[in-house]
Amino acid sequence: MITHVILDGYNMIHARNFPGKKGRSLEEQRNYLIHLIKQYAARKRIPCTIVFDSKFPFSRQQKNYYRVTVRYSPAHTEADQVIQQMVRQSKQPHTLLVVSSDREIQHTAKIHGARVMTSESFLKEEIAPFPSTSTQPKEPEDSKPDATLSDQEIAEWLRLFSQGEANEDVDS
Repeated sequence: MITHVILDGYNMIHARNFPGKKGRSLEEQRNYLIHLIKQYAARKRIPCTIVFDSKFPFSRQQKNYYRVTVRYSPAHTEADQVIQQMVRQSKQPHTLLVVSSDREIQHTAKIHGARVMTSESFLKEEIAPFPSTSTQPKEPEDSKPDATLSDQEIAEWLRLFSQGEANEDVDS
């Protein structure tokens, strides 16, 4: 029995049958995938984790929705490594469904006993039969970005802003 789905975010977006490509920026495609997976998770009543690569040292490390967690890989780490680590650290990997067309991720998942689906198969079998309830997820224009920072990120920002305050005191 599958109790958690782990999805390779950009692998899903780059799948040939991803329905959210046409006329959308990469950020809009990412938001559309999150929207689709939130619907899937609600329909199946199963938690899902979408893992994306991040190139930013102060990326949003994790954002939680009801039944869906969106994770961004830490600096100098690929989403593939994060997914593989999640599988390796799972106490019950046989209850995982790992969605990726990446062969290394599939191999890691299989040797640990997790079920594997390619991104194309998942989109065809689990997403396509259930049309999205909206064509584009809408966010309020005045919505604020997620302000959750790790202790390391807070320390770095404090260090950066403390330098600026020291310079302002000299000018006053």
